[in-house]
Amino acid sequence: ASTIRNKQGIKKIFFSQQDGDDFIVQWLNQLFKEAEQVNADNQYITEACTIDQTIPYSMEVPIVGFNSSRFDISLIISQMQCKDWTISNYIGSPTIAKQVIVHHKKLNLKVKFVDMLTYLQPMELRQAAKDFGDGYDDKKGLFPYEAFNTDNVNEVLSKSEPFTMEDFNSSLKKTKIS
Repeated sequence: ASTIRNKQGIKKIFFSQQDGDDFIVQWLNQLFKEAEQVNADNQYITEACTIDQTIPYSMEVPIVGFNSSRFDISLIISQMQCKDWTISNYIGSPTIAKQVIVHHKKLNLKVKFVDMLTYLQPMELRQAAKDFGDGYDDKKGLFPYEAFNTDNVNEVLSKSEPFTMEDFNSSLKKTKIS
Protein backbone atom coordinates (compact mmCIF):
# COMPACT_ATOMS: atom_id res chain seq x y z
CA ALA A 1 0.00 0.00 0.00
CA SER A 2 1.13 3.53 -0.70
CA THR A 3 -0.21 6.93 0.25
CA ILE A 4 0.23 9.85 -2.15
CA ARG A 5 -0.17 13.47 -1.15
CA ASN A 6 -0.52 16.08 -3.89
CA LYS A 7 -2.53 19.26 -4.50
CA GLN A 8 -5.69 17.21 -5.02
CA GLY A 9 -5.37 15.67 -1.55
CA ILE A 10 -4.45 12.26 -0.18
CA LYS A 11 -4.81 9.10 -2.24
CA LYS A 12 -4.07 5.49 -1.27
CA ILE A 13 -3.12 2.77 -3.73
CA PHE A 14 -2.93 -0.97 -3.11
CA PHE A 15 -1.39 -3.76 -5.17
CA SER A 16 -1.04 -7.42 -4.25
CA GLN A 17 -0.47 -10.85 -5.72
CA GLN A 18 -4.21 -10.90 -6.53
CA ASP A 19 -3.52 -8.20 -9.14
CA GLY A 20 -1.14 -10.56 -10.96
CA ASP A 21 2.39 -11.86 -10.65
CA ASP A 22 3.64 -8.49 -11.91
CA PHE A 23 2.02 -6.53 -9.06
CA ILE A 24 5.34 -4.89 -8.15
CA VAL A 25 5.71 -3.60 -11.73
CA GLN A 26 2.07 -2.40 -11.63
CA TRP A 27 2.81 -0.57 -8.37
CA LEU A 28 5.97 1.04 -9.80
CA ASN A 29 4.03 2.14 -12.91
CA GLN A 30 1.38 3.74 -10.69
CA LEU A 31 4.06 5.44 -8.57
CA PHE A 32 5.52 7.03 -11.71
CA LYS A 33 2.04 8.15 -12.79
CA GLU A 34 1.51 9.76 -9.38
CA ALA A 35 5.03 11.27 -9.49
CA GLU A 36 4.11 12.93 -12.80
CA GLN A 37 1.21 14.65 -11.03
CA VAL A 38 3.38 15.69 -8.07
CA ASN A 39 5.95 17.10 -10.49
CA ALA A 40 3.22 19.01 -12.38
CA ASP A 41 1.82 20.36 -9.10
CA ASN A 42 5.23 21.78 -8.24
CA GLN A 43 5.80 23.73 -11.46
CA TYR A 44 6.42 27.46 -11.04
CA ILE A 45 3.16 29.37 -11.53
CA THR A 46 3.23 33.00 -12.65
CA GLU A 47 1.01 35.77 -11.29
CA ALA A 48 -1.23 35.16 -14.33
CA CYS A 49 -1.71 31.58 -13.08
CA THR A 50 0.18 29.97 -15.95
CA ILE A 51 3.20 27.69 -15.81
CA ASP A 52 6.41 29.63 -16.36
CA GLN A 53 8.23 27.52 -18.97
CA THR A 54 11.45 29.51 -18.42
CA ILE A 55 11.80 28.04 -14.92
CA PRO A 56 11.73 24.28 -15.39
CA TYR A 57 10.98 22.15 -12.38
CA SER A 58 12.29 18.64 -12.36
CA MET A 59 13.48 16.88 -9.26
CA GLU A 60 13.33 13.40 -7.84
CA VAL A 61 9.90 12.80 -6.36
CA PRO A 62 10.44 11.22 -2.94
CA ILE A 63 8.90 7.83 -2.14
CA VAL A 64 9.21 7.56 1.63
CA GLY A 65 9.12 4.15 3.29
CA PHE A 66 9.11 3.10 6.92
CA ASN A 67 11.95 0.77 7.89
CA SER A 68 12.17 -0.20 4.22
CA SER A 69 15.93 0.03 3.66
CA ARG A 70 16.62 -3.64 4.32
CA PHE A 71 13.84 -6.14 3.74
CA ASP A 72 11.25 -4.26 1.67
CA ILE A 73 13.61 -2.71 -0.87
CA SER A 74 15.33 -6.05 -1.44
CA LEU A 75 12.03 -7.48 -2.72
CA ILE A 76 11.51 -4.77 -5.33
CA ILE A 77 15.01 -3.70 -6.38
CA SER A 78 15.26 -6.32 -9.14
CA GLN A 79 12.10 -4.85 -10.71
CA MET A 80 13.67 -1.37 -10.90
CA GLN A 81 15.88 -2.29 -13.86
CA CYS A 82 13.82 -2.89 -17.01
CA LYS A 83 13.03 -1.44 -20.43
CA ASP A 84 11.05 1.48 -18.96
CA TRP A 85 13.20 2.50 -16.00
CA THR A 86 16.65 2.10 -14.53
CA ILE A 87 18.42 2.72 -11.23
CA SER A 88 20.39 5.93 -11.75
CA ASN A 89 21.78 6.22 -8.21
CA TYR A 90 22.14 3.83 -5.28
CA ILE A 91 23.46 4.90 -1.90
CA GLY A 92 24.06 2.23 0.68
CA SER A 93 25.54 -1.22 0.98
CA PRO A 94 24.44 -4.50 -0.59
CA THR A 95 22.23 -5.15 2.46
CA ILE A 96 20.98 -1.62 3.28
CA ALA A 97 19.63 0.79 0.66
CA LYS A 98 19.72 4.27 2.16
CA GLN A 99 18.55 5.86 -1.11
CA VAL A 100 17.63 4.50 -4.54
CA ILE A 101 16.86 6.85 -7.43
CA VAL A 102 14.98 5.28 -10.33
CA HIS A 103 14.79 7.08 -13.68
CA HIS A 104 11.83 6.51 -16.02
CA LYS A 105 13.38 6.48 -19.49
CA LYS A 106 10.30 7.56 -21.47
CA LEU A 107 8.95 10.18 -19.05
CA ASN A 108 12.36 11.57 -18.08
CA LEU A 109 11.14 11.51 -14.49
CA LYS A 110 12.93 10.30 -11.36
CA VAL A 111 11.61 8.92 -8.10
CA LYS A 112 13.76 8.65 -4.99
CA PHE A 113 13.13 5.77 -2.57
CA VAL A 114 14.21 6.66 0.96
CA ASP A 115 13.63 5.09 4.36
CA MET A 116 12.35 7.69 6.82
CA LEU A 117 14.27 5.97 9.64
CA THR A 118 17.51 6.96 7.87
CA TYR A 119 16.70 10.56 8.84
CA LEU A 120 14.80 10.14 12.13
CA GLN A 121 15.31 8.69 15.57
CA PRO A 122 14.15 5.06 15.85
CA MET A 123 10.40 4.82 16.39
CA GLU A 124 7.55 2.36 16.12
CA LEU A 125 5.34 2.28 13.03
CA ARG A 126 2.36 3.34 15.14
CA GLN A 127 4.19 6.52 16.23
CA ALA A 128 5.29 7.30 12.66
CA ALA A 129 1.70 6.88 11.43
CA LYS A 130 0.51 9.24 14.16
CA ASP A 131 3.22 11.85 13.50
CA PHE A 132 3.28 11.74 9.69
CA GLY A 133 0.10 9.96 8.62
CA ASP A 134 -3.48 10.93 8.02
CA GLY A 135 -4.67 10.00 11.50
CA TYR A 136 -5.77 6.49 10.54
CA ASP A 137 -4.87 4.14 13.38
CA ASP A 138 -4.23 0.74 11.86
CA LYS A 139 -2.76 -2.28 13.55
CA LYS A 140 0.36 -3.88 12.17
CA GLY A 141 0.10 -7.64 12.07
CA LEU A 142 2.77 -10.26 12.42
CA PHE A 143 4.57 -11.21 9.24
CA PRO A 144 6.77 -14.27 8.66
CA TYR A 145 9.75 -12.42 7.18
CA GLU A 146 12.01 -15.47 7.17
CA ALA A 147 9.46 -17.62 5.30
CA PHE A 148 10.40 -16.16 1.93
CA ASN A 149 13.10 -14.34 0.00
CA THR A 150 13.58 -12.73 -3.41
CA ASP A 151 13.68 -16.14 -5.10
CA ASN A 152 10.37 -17.48 -3.75
CA VAL A 153 8.32 -14.33 -3.02
CA ASN A 154 5.70 -14.91 -5.75
CA GLU A 155 5.31 -18.57 -4.81
CA VAL A 156 4.86 -17.84 -1.11
CA LEU A 157 2.50 -14.88 -1.62
CA SER A 158 0.30 -16.87 -4.01
CA LYS A 159 -0.38 -19.64 -1.47
CA SER A 160 -4.02 -19.88 -0.47
CA GLU A 161 -3.41 -21.58 2.88
CA PRO A 162 -2.28 -19.60 5.93
CA PHE A 163 1.29 -19.58 7.14
CA THR A 164 2.20 -22.24 9.70
CA MET A 165 3.24 -21.39 13.24
CA GLU A 166 6.82 -22.42 12.37
CA ASP A 167 6.90 -19.81 9.58
CA PHE A 168 6.81 -17.11 12.27
CA ASN A 169 9.84 -18.42 14.16
CA SER A 170 12.91 -16.24 13.84
CA SER A 171 16.38 -17.68 13.60
CA LEU A 172 17.79 -14.13 13.64
CA LYS A 173 16.11 -13.17 16.91
CA LYS A 174 16.12 -16.75 18.21
CA THR A 175 12.41 -16.51 19.03
CA LYS A 176 9.42 -18.79 18.53
CA ILE A 177 5.82 -17.71 18.32
CA SER A 178 3.42 -19.26 20.81
